[in-house]
Amino acid sequence: MRKILLGSLLAAGSVSSFAQSTVTVYGVADAFAAIAKGSASDKRMTDGGNIASQLGFRGTEDLGDGLIAQYKIEGGINVDTGIGTIPGPGYAFTRQSFVGLESKNWGKVNLGRQYTPIFGVTYTADPLGNNAIFSPVLLWAQTDAQPGLSAWAARADNALAYSSPSSLPVVGTVMYGPGEAPTVNNLTNSSGNYLGASLTYTSGALWLGWGYQNKKSGSAAAPVAVPTESIAQVLAAKYTVGPFVIGASWGYQSSNTPGSPKANLLNLNSQYIVGASSFYLSYGSRDVSSSARDQTAVTLGYDYNLSKSTALYARHLSLSNKGNSNVSLGGVAVLPNSGASVQLTGIGITQKF
Repeated sequence: MRKILLGSLLAAGSVSSFAQSTVTVYGVADAFAAIAKGSASDKRMTDGGNIASQLGFRGTEDLGDGLIAQYKIEGGINVDTGIGTIPGPGYAFTRQSFVGLESKNWGKVNLGRQYTPIFGVTYTADPLGNNAIFSPVLLWAQTDAQPGLSAWAARADNALAYSSPSSLPVVGTVMYGPGEAPTVNNLTNSSGNYLGASLTYTSGALWLGWGYQNKKSGSAAAPVAVPTESIAQVLAAKYTVGPFVIGASWGYQSSNTPGSPKANLLNLNSQYIVGASSFYLSYGSRDVSSSARDQTAVTLGYDYNLSKSTALYARHLSLSNKGNSNVSLGGVAVLPNSGASVQLTGIGITQKF
């Protein structure tokens, strides 16, 4: 009997220990059918019109005294073909891949490939979630008429990031990612280095944010003798009143490359929620100083939630290229210096798990 009781106690202790750790498998499957028109027209079935398809694993372990160890590894999938993304066609955990510690008292530290602070600011203010197909916010990723610019980065490799406690009204984040370029002749090479920061404020229905990044040109595989420097800053806001969510962001991107002008970027958006339905209207513009090569984009959207996990959606994107520019969103082909407009209309389904 004593042996049975001792074994039961040991088993109970083991279960208690395992109960302090959690592992979650999660993901999104999203596909949509669309009609696209740019320099040419086509019909397509593709991925991620609402949320990018993905498969991930996240886990936490309670270390006691309010300290938690955590990790996340997440990769992208093209649902229409089954191949991986970023980069493809192989599958890799390139959406996110990090490990870290978090405390309710002092905040969190993560190490690995992560979303950048400036991406987090624009994401929070955008009801379309910086969607890579339909969101006008993705004008931040363009470099047309800005030679040498390293555009707004959604993710950073080799990143060390610290964020203050999320329970506070004001939350600050700093991130540094070395480009890992070799040192030659005792001169440190800063090729590919990334520095980012953000500051956010939340008070009831109001959210405000500021984001910053400094990105050096080059990389460990292709270092440059004198890296150029690209800087981006953004101010953003979001306000919720009843069924309406109103958001905006404004910022600029510039490079110290000779002859590369600054671009100002603006996004205005709204979301109206009624029952299981959500309606979206989003406007974006990119204005390149001393250049006629500017862009404007408008997206109309509708979601119908069949459940907490499954939604039907419809989107229409219209992008105008000015001054014979050739910017594209949604993967629609635009010939160089054609000034062709972009039209993309699609209907799809999202399933989260």
